Amino acid sequence: MKCQITTIQPNKGGSQQVWDFTDIKLQDANYELKYEAQGNDTIIATEHRTMYYYQKSGDSLFCIGYENPTTFIIYQKPELLLTFPISQGYTVYDYFEGKGNYCNYLNIHLRGKTTITADASGKLILPDGDTIQNVLRTYTHKYIHQQTQPQKKLDNSILGCELNFRDNAKEFFEYMYKNNIPVIILSAGIGNVIEGFLKNNNCYFDNIYIISNFIEFNENGNMNKFNGKIINSTNKKLDVNKIQNWKEKEKLEKRKYKLLLGDLIEDKNMVNPSEWDTTISIGFLEKGIENLPFFEKAFDIVLSKEDANYKNVLEILKFE
Repeated sequence: MKCQITTIQPNKGGSQQVWDFTDIKLQDANYELKYEAQGNDTIIATEHRTMYYYQKSGDSLFCIGYENPTTFIIYQKPELLLTFPISQGYTVYDYFEGKGNYCNYLNIHLRGKTTITADASGKLILPDGDTIQNVLRTYTHKYIHQQTQPQKKLDNSILGCELNFRDNAKEFFEYMYKNNIPVIILSAGIGNVIEGFLKNNNCYFDNIYIISNFIEFNENGNMNKFNGKIINSTNKKLDVNKIQNWKEKEKLEKRKYKLLLGDLIEDKNMVNPSEWDTTISIGFLEKGIENLPFFEKAFDIVLSKEDANYKNVLEILKFE
């Protein structure tokens, strides 16, 4: 089992450390993580909609690839995760290289270096009071260099991408546009793809503003960098003051009621309730129904399984 907790600052390295998690707050005590053995040396792990492929070779554990609904990567030189045995003060490094694609058309070539250090040892006190002795902490530093194909092929990659709207999402965007309601999409994905996908489905209206990881390309059409700080699932925060060149911004600030939609526990933190007059949050829970108590604590309304669609969101919006 893997538990998701609130962020804490790691203490110093060295021996005889005590990591006291007695008062730690669990964000998701039943965080979904599954392992499945394939043969004698391969393990498939499923986490956050991503399947990771691990393989044991000699005294080392490697990641040989991963895939999710948008990305597929296979390592020609697998990524080192850990070596056995390992003791405090031990450091090991290795290089990795892999190729794959994003949305079946946007080619990806990545390579880098992983450095693993066992920097501390001691005991761990769990929230239920149990104590685990002889705990070894490892610190992993990873350097990644990633290349993608030229921008001129990006539009074609979006057309071929196996992305799908949640049921009734198009009707939701149309309703918001027709009723002059501003929409902000805050995503840890790639903004270029989100924008292109909306355009290809005739849903990219003037009332929509996207905050995401946008790729900048150089004069040769190759990927240059991401525009701004990389957004991930844990640091998605809405800062209205940073929104620029959007005529709907003034309307947004004047609106009394705001609706927050998310499908991860972390999404509840996208906005600060104290900065808004009234915020109603809706959580989509399609899988892992055992997480329902945590979703109910995080969101005002939870739509689970077959109810996790925009038809129900529209009914809530239209309710008087």
